[in-house]
Amino acid sequence: MSVSKSLKRSFIAIAILFICLATFLFSMVKKAFEVEEAIIDKKYYIKGMDYQAVLNKYDNAAKAGWELNVPQQKLSVGQSKFIFHIKNLVLDKKERISQLKASKIEVSLESTATSKIKNRIITKFSSQSNNTTTFNGIGIVPASGRWELILKINLDNNKSLYRRMIIFI
Repeated sequence: MSVSKSLKRSFIAIAILFICLATFLFSMVKKAFEVEEAIIDKKYYIKGMDYQAVLNKYDNAAKAGWELNVPQQKLSVGQSKFIFHIKNLVLDKKERISQLKASKIEVSLESTATSKIKNRIITKFSSQSNNTTTFNGIGIVPASGRWELILKINLDNNKSLYRRMIIFI
């Protein structure tokens, strides 16, 4: 039994398409593994196990009268300014400022969960009123898109403030 020429050509065409598809898929998988990035913090699991202690720090700061206020930020591509306010109604101005100066303040702007696009923002005291201390920061936004502004303030060993905002530029 002989197979017609058109049926042979069809099988050959399908075989060529299959080989092309397999080659394309193989090259895409290979490329995906070449550009794979590791996570930012390799100890994320250990830190996650201590999550309740972190939540307790936030609660302790709230009970002590600390409050973090971050107004809506208007950032643009390139160098941008941002502002945030820390308030405490319990402490007097001098004591509040001394605790804030001794605290560790981290502000970052992140685009993804990888380390490629993560910028630290330098902050400094700007002004103080009776209950509120204002901070100004300057950071560089490398591109437009969806960004996360992350503020972490460790007031002492058992009190912390934290805020995470999504910003579209």
